[in-house]
Amino acid sequence: MAQAASEDNHKAEIIKLPVEYQEDVNSDNRDEETEGKSTEMECLYTTEEILAVYNVFKSRVESASSLAKERAAMRNLTMFVCTINIGLRGGDFCKLTWKRIYDENWNIKRMEKFAPEKQTRRTSFGRIIRRKYVNLKYDSDFTEAIDNWLQWNINHGYKPVLDDFIFKTQKNRHIEEKSWYKIIEETRIIAGIKQKIGTHGLRKTYGHRYYLAAPNKQAALIQLMKIFGHSDMRITLNYICILDEEIYENQERMCIFSKESNCEDFLCPQDENLIDVLEV
Repeated sequence: MAQAASEDNHKAEIIKLPVEYQEDVNSDNRDEETEGKSTEMECLYTTEEILAVYNVFKSRVESASSLAKERAAMRNLTMFVCTINIGLRGGDFCKLTWKRIYDENWNIKRMEKFAPEKQTRRTSFGRIIRRKYVNLKYDSDFTEAIDNWLQWNINHGYKPVLDDFIFKTQKNRHIEEKSWYKIIEETRIIAGIKQKIGTHGLRKTYGHRYYLAAPNKQAALIQLMKIFGHSDMRITLNYICILDEEIYENQERMCIFSKESNCEDFLCPQDENLIDVLEV
């Protein structure tokens, strides 16, 4: 099984935390918990990092000692796989209902028109005055994970209806974003991931993977701008953690004295004759 990422700049010691997940988190204490700490979220940079987190979630399913714990663990595993393959904000993702993904015959839709909450403008009386839509498209990782979750629910007597929330708590409400944030942060620490991820970092992970997987990077960047509602390519590049990664890579290319460096990499074409001098 894949372990935590091998890259030195992302490696962290595994810290053991309690196995149980806390469903309800007091939002009033959130500022106290983060006061004086960095709140900037990064993404999962590599496949190894993604699999490390995935394996922690999967192990929770396999080791669950009760049906309730297995259901929560299976829900969390499904949420992780789906959220890094759809690019929604955490608040919108946690409130998804089955009808956003399945039609009346319980077949997965090809596409769904969706209005993110942050892009919906309302009057002081709550009336919607402007709404921007995005098109949700479901890739094979997403559809396999959500189908497995649907079948698990059916097989264990939790047959849902289309209007139900997909990711519910034991109190039969949709999971809150702050609870999902806590779950992600606890899990990434156990997986050995050093950088903070949170719910926002999962969306960034989607963008990071989308960009790197695309054969045409410029076209991918334009597509991501549309998906994320950005108005500037630089905003999108920074958002998906590409600029920071490029800065790190460029800094590594500057290195002269480390074992991995080759002095020839730093010579101008007209200075190739200096190689002989350097070897003397």
